[in-house]
Amino acid sequence: MIGNRMNILYIMNEYSPMNGCIYVRNILPARRLQDMGHGIKFVLGNKQVPQSEIDWCDIAVFSRHYDTGVMDAIMALKDKKKKTVYETDDDLETLLKSNPQKVLENQLKTNLVSIKDLCDNVDLVTVTTDYLKDTLKSRHHCNVAVIPNHIDFDFYKPRRHDSKELRIGWSGGGTHATDLFYFVDVIAKLQRKYDFPFYIQGLTSMPLTGYIEMWRLAVSSGLWDMSTLHTDIPIYIQLLEKMQKMNMNFIHVPYYPITMFPGIMADVDLDIGVCPLVDTVFSRSKSCNKFYEYVAMDTLAIASDVLPYSLEPIIKAKNTPDLQDWYDILEKFIRDKRARKAALEVERAWVYEHRNAKNYGKLWEDAFLAIFKI
Repeated sequence: MIGNRMNILYIMNEYSPMNGCIYVRNILPARRLQDMGHGIKFVLGNKQVPQSEIDWCDIAVFSRHYDTGVMDAIMALKDKKKKTVYETDDDLETLLKSNPQKVLENQLKTNLVSIKDLCDNVDLVTVTTDYLKDTLKSRHHCNVAVIPNHIDFDFYKPRRHDSKELRIGWSGGGTHATDLFYFVDVIAKLQRKYDFPFYIQGLTSMPLTGYIEMWRLAVSSGLWDMSTLHTDIPIYIQLLEKMQKMNMNFIHVPYYPITMFPGIMADVDLDIGVCPLVDTVFSRSKSCNKFYEYVAMDTLAIASDVLPYSLEPIIKAKNTPDLQDWYDILEKFIRDKRARKAALEVERAWVYEHRNAKNYGKLWEDAFLAIFKI
């Protein structure tokens, strides 16, 4: 290391263009750090990192989990006196342990082992929230730094504002299908009184009906045992059947690569974006990135009044069994365009000041440099 200039090696298990976590927690920080003069490289693989890359780097960053062992790589780095970091923005140990898949049982065990090995052996663990920090410190007694997610306002352009109809929607990954399942009841109820479409962006990389049909054909042909299907599939089927039974006006927009996401959401053009979240051990460790994305695109965000959203200045609704609070709050903003605009301005001002990615690189730089002083 020359002065405070670091060579930073990101060791990735995957480089998926569909993975928003990789973009927000690896690619975006790396770009900011590179702009600040630090050397940046990405490599795929974990068990055997090329010796040339180990020799080059001052610090190596691991991310999320790995389907092969990581101890060889960790020890090779430590032998060369390199600093090591493990970055995770989810309590993946809780999520993976709750996954009943049998076909991937050995891989899941390896993933869990890789997380434990990383937490127990690296110089620093970086996370998104204080709750996740406390969870990992209690579980692994590791050195943890909190670096909240930030939003790149140059990447997430404002929506088009072209639609003449009010649009309400949800955007997210497959692990949130359960959150969406309980929530759509309130949308169906509101649609009986107000004429608006409900957009669902994400969940799957193809139209939801086609995705479900593909798996049904696999099961009916005997190619797959229903009991071993990915855990998301049954909830997708239940969600679709529930929305069809309630005659909901919904439009599904599949996943696209992360670089296309802002343009896709600009076309979806949501007036209100919802962040329903069932209060679970896993969800409490999540971040508020969906909130930041919505407001960066000029969409009012409304979230469940549970962690992590309960700690930030987003419009919140209580998760009562009848969803009455959700109904009342959504109805208010459906009826009152001026109230919707005013609330969005408050949310956007806070996110722009406190979660703007123009400050992101400095947070990562400070966290990385601190471990050289330990």
